[in-house]
Amino acid sequence: MHGGGITISGTVRDDANGELLIGASISAGKVSTLTNSYGFFSLTVPDSTSTVMIRHLGYQPLILDTLNQRRMPIDIRLVRSENRLAELTVIDHRLEDNSVGKFSLQMDKVRTTPALLGEADIMKVLALTPGVSAGVEGSAGLYVRGGDS
Repeated sequence: MHGGGITISGTVRDDANGELLIGASISAGKVSTLTNSYGFFSLTVPDSTSTVMIRHLGYQPLILDTLNQRRMPIDIRLVRSENRLAELTVIDHRLEDNSVGKFSLQMDKVRTTPALLGEADIMKVLALTPGVSAGVEGSAGLYVRGGDS
C-alpha cells in the first residue's frame, strides 16, 4: 500500500482455454489500465472498498469487490460473451462516371499561373498540381503519384 491506495495486479485469461487476454480493460472509478502483451496488469485503486471492472471485447464484464480479501497477483478468468450481431447485407453500387484517375486542366488555371517571359508554362502548371512532382533538374519529366510509367 502506498500513497493512500492499494495496488492490485494479476493476469486476465480466457476462462475456456486459459489464453492470456491482451488489451483487457481494468478500471476503478477514474483510474484504469490495460493488460500488456503478457496479459498482466497493475493498477493502484483508492482503497480496498473500490469496485474494479474488468472488460474485454467479446467477453462478459467481471466486477471485483472486497479487494482486501484477495491475494495478489489475481488470476482473472473472463467468460466469452454469446452476443451475436444481426445479419449484415453489403450492396455494391457502381458509379456510372468512371472518372477515377482522370484529370482535366482548366485553361483559367493555366492563365492565372505565373508565366516565364510572358508565356504560360503547361509543365509548370502540372508540376504544381497535387500528386504530381517535377522530374530532376534539367529534364521535362513529371512524376505522378500512383503512376507506373
